[in-house]
Amino acid sequence: MKIMNEMTPADWNVLSSSHDSFFSFLNNLLNVSNIFRSTKTNFGVFSKITKERERERKEKLNA
Repeated sequence: MKIMNEMTPADWNVLSSSHDSFFSFLNNLLNVSNIFRSTKTNFGVFSKITKERERERKEKLNA
């Protein structure tokens, strides 16, 4: 690695482009984890509704 004041504009471009791609990678990772989290939440809500309907159905049968 060159010392900072020895770096040419081309060196800075390489450094900043790898930096950008790293943050792009982190951002993609965050997006994927958010998608999984929202899917899990939606599935939890869905299963709760399903359980509630199942319980109501059983109550009607027993009544």
